[in-house]
Amino acid sequence: MNVTIVEPEASSIQRFHDEVAKEPLRGVNFDWRCQTFQKYAKSEEAMSDKFHIIICISSLYFLGDLDEVLTNLYGRLEDGGILLLGVSQAMYCEIGQEPDPASQNRYRWVIPVKDPCQCTEVRVGSLNTRAPCGPFDVRYYDTFLHSSNQTEIRKWLNCSEQPTPCASGTVQNPATSCSEILEVCKQPPSGVYYLLVPGNKQYPVYCEMPGGWARFGKGNMQSVWNYKDEDEAEINLDIISDDEIEAIKNLPFTDFMIRTDVTFSLQADDSRNPSTVHALYLPSLQTVSINIPLRYTNNNRLQFNEEGDRVMCLSGSSINLCGQDGLPRRNEATERLVVTNVYFGPRAVDRGATATRSEWRRNSYTWDGSFYYLLAK
Repeated sequence: MNVTIVEPEASSIQRFHDEVAKEPLRGVNFDWRCQTFQKYAKSEEAMSDKFHIIICISSLYFLGDLDEVLTNLYGRLEDGGILLLGVSQAMYCEIGQEPDPASQNRYRWVIPVKDPCQCTEVRVGSLNTRAPCGPFDVRYYDTFLHSSNQTEIRKWLNCSEQPTPCASGTVQNPATSCSEILEVCKQPPSGVYYLLVPGNKQYPVYCEMPGGWARFGKGNMQSVWNYKDEDEAEINLDIISDDEIEAIKNLPFTDFMIRTDVTFSLQADDSRNPSTVHALYLPSLQTVSINIPLRYTNNNRLQFNEEGDRVMCLSGSSINLCGQDGLPRRNEATERLVVTNVYFGPRAVDRGATATRSEWRRNSYTWDGSFYYLLAK
């Protein structure tokens, strides 16, 4: 078992080490990293790291883009992996004294943050003999406050009332669509909401705002989806999970759109390639499997069209299998579809793979990109 610990505070790293790893644990290897997750995620050695379980023990404080961080965490899971995350919001501020230039440099109290109304706790700070030149204007006070009560802090600062969070799309008050949440709530953020279908079943769905689209699929996969002209590796990739497929079929969607940067191609050149693309036609959601028939009389290549929502059958030879066994005609495309799973087995002889003179490059495939999403309304 390999365990990676990412923690920016050295004392916490040491405490955890003393509690669980003071003595060697049989079969367990620890990788200690005293750094933030953001720095770890961008490090070269972490780019290919994948985990079966990710546990975020500490809180994440005021990240610039929480959605991006969570997506990155999710993208580092192995198929079937588990992400356990506890998130709390807090902002500790200090109140100190410094000369106020507008009051003849009289010492006054100041909370040197851009928006003190976001403070959840105000602690005693320091005395500055000079007013620092900061990137934003600060407000000076004649009275002092030391409190960990946010209501008291906001009242003392004379902050405006915080808006009541919108309840639409919660477990207690599920919505019928992402568009409904957009209509009911004022500027709702992108994130996971709960959508209800007849029969009172709820589905957790990621809603993209302000578009009001439900989003399914995977992102941040650049360290995994990097197969280019591959003719050896046998892989099976789930693009849309079974739970997502169930939600797509049961929620009342009528409008669909594919968003992807994936380059896909699959070929069979006087060879037999059992690789298969599993998909749903749009908007009917009819299940379909697309592959090149296992015959030698072929010179075929399958690839996405420019929009990524159709599969084209291409060939430079008059001897090809386009138009047969469910494939579109030569240089034409299928109906609109969303890919749910891809299986590539260029050398899977147990499934019928063969190649003339064992030239397996004839069965090469490409699946290269970082995201593949189905957007639905």
